[in-house]
Amino acid sequence: MIERLKKSYSLDLRALALLRIGIALVLIADLSIRLLDLSTFYTAEGVMPFSLVRMYHWNSFEFSLYAYSDTKAYVLFLFCLNYIAALMLLFGYRTRLATILCWIFLFSLQHRNPMILQAGDDLLRLLLFWGIFLPWHYRYSIDADRKAFPNAQSYFSPAAVAYIVQIFSIYFFTGLLKNHPEWTKDGTALYYALSLDQIVYPVGKLIYPYPGLLKFLTISVFYMEVILPLVLLIPFFVPRWRRLFICIIFLFQMGIGLTMNVGLFFIINIVSLIGLIPGKEMDGLDRKLKIIRTKGQGLIEEQSFPKNSLIIFLVIYGFTWNLGTLPAVGYALDDRSNWIGYSLRLDQNWAMFAPSVFKDDGWFIFEAQKSDGSWIDIKNEGKAINYTKPENIYKLYGRDRWRKYYENFLFVFNDWMRGPFCEYTFKQWNQSHPEMKVRKLLIVYMKEVTAPDYKYVKPKREILCSCGD
Repeated sequence: MIERLKKSYSLDLRALALLRIGIALVLIADLSIRLLDLSTFYTAEGVMPFSLVRMYHWNSFEFSLYAYSDTKAYVLFLFCLNYIAALMLLFGYRTRLATILCWIFLFSLQHRNPMILQAGDDLLRLLLFWGIFLPWHYRYSIDADRKAFPNAQSYFSPAAVAYIVQIFSIYFFTGLLKNHPEWTKDGTALYYALSLDQIVYPVGKLIYPYPGLLKFLTISVFYMEVILPLVLLIPFFVPRWRRLFICIIFLFQMGIGLTMNVGLFFIINIVSLIGLIPGKEMDGLDRKLKIIRTKGQGLIEEQSFPKNSLIIFLVIYGFTWNLGTLPAVGYALDDRSNWIGYSLRLDQNWAMFAPSVFKDDGWFIFEAQKSDGSWIDIKNEGKAINYTKPENIYKLYGRDRWRKYYENFLFVFNDWMRGPFCEYTFKQWNQSHPEMKVRKLLIVYMKEVTAPDYKYVKPKREILCSCGD
């Protein structure tokens, strides 16, 4: 019976190797995107000096390599080291060390500017953490060419279970957290989500006018997230259940990526599934790629008792943390052990569009006054101010990191972000447009609250902050 359970919760070593490669590619892509805003988001000259982070968004258990200097040269140096570690992970060279380094670099980067993060960042960080304990260097790696690893293709250990439980938790808990009637009864959550012009793509707008379809999809998503993850725990017909899970989640994430501007979120979620690919599919991939198939059979099992005990503790701890995010349970849990989660960055909360979808939408206008007294919109290349709603608002936000920054910028409890951002924008415009300098800047939000049943609500002009004369 025990051996049967071990086989049921085992992972294919080749699938784990592909998971490693996928995560490394995502890390490289993420770094490259962040590099475009290196000065703006990660240096003292940008919108988020580290002194602000330490003052308003820091706890004593957190650590960041970026805390030691705010200079562009130092930040660029860390980015270069991060690239090297990600390439080591990609090619599987000193993989364990590379995984640890990538994990440290990632949470350091996330700590440096937490105001541009989303749920995909948490998932990427957690996958790297569990990867520290997984043998994802046994196949398709330089390490595998240098060392003689076991021939068997299946692998079982508490680390394998940890990975499966992590994937289970993402969807199961986000489903449980969607406990509002918008998801469970009325079926209006997707209507509200696609009403958010700051994230909706043209494909999303195509299905937006059909309330019946949106209701069906909303209810389907809720039950899918609550029920589908349970198949990962079924100890029989495991390959079939995993194929079902991978196919449905892949289509679900592709649907998100096609309809909403969520950055790398949907890609990270798709990559996270790779480790679940059954052995039969990996055999077929080996044949297509003309890779010499390892003929060894049996199951590789981690034998280190201290390591296994630690992982079991951390799996239970992470699952308990997720339980604590549920309103009905959270108050009953003791938070004195939170330091473990914050120190190892096992903290997580999968409240995505939960318990309900936020209703405040709109767009920004940067109203600036020139020396002659006239007003222009410096967010719109210095053109005359126009309060008409833009056709594609999501384009005004640019890259997803900026969209997330603006989203956090709106919250009243983040009003500490507003002054520095206004000053930064004011300074940048005057430096880059000496022929069109401004003496005053108002950051205005045209707030458009989403009403039910496609009802129109006139946008309201709100001044968030000002700087200059």
